[in-house]
Amino acid sequence: KMIYTKKNGETSTYRLRPYGFLYGQRNHYLVAKHSDGYDHGRAHNYTLTGIQAVEELSEPYEEDDFSLEQYAKDSFGTWQEEPFDVEWLFDAVAAPEAKHFIFHPTQQMTENPDGTLTVKFRAGGSLEMDWHLYTWGKHVKVIQPKDFNKRKVWKN
Repeated sequence: KMIYTKKNGETSTYRLRPYGFLYGQRNHYLVAKHSDGYDHGRAHNYTLTGIQAVEELSEPYEEDDFSLEQYAKDSFGTWQEEPFDVEWLFDAVAAPEAKHFIFHPTQQMTENPDGTLTVKFRAGGSLEMDWHLYTWGKHVKVIQPKDFNKRKVWKN
């Protein structure tokens, strides 16, 4: 059982099935499902800073085939979204630094003859990718998906 304070200041109590932790650039998260099947049994991320109290319960829960490793591979950072093919091209200025980054656990890097670096992987999380790409400025170009700048991943 967890007492959790949301970003809007509202505090709620949840009964959860915890699976593990994801560590992001800005926040760290507990990945868990509601034990009552809320949201069709979908996993949710809870910022560690929002967790106010935790109590271990002796209630049994049904095992499932949830894989934290696959959950992490399907996302970029901690953002969950339908995965898509990603290809980034770092120019020759940024390539020496970029080749030391782990952008995603399934990434494939190619050092190109012109000194540029191509990084490919499959993941969801365009908003988190956008934030990350911003830090590289003009030194990175999104090759795939072609519609990357037109993707709307949140609703106002």
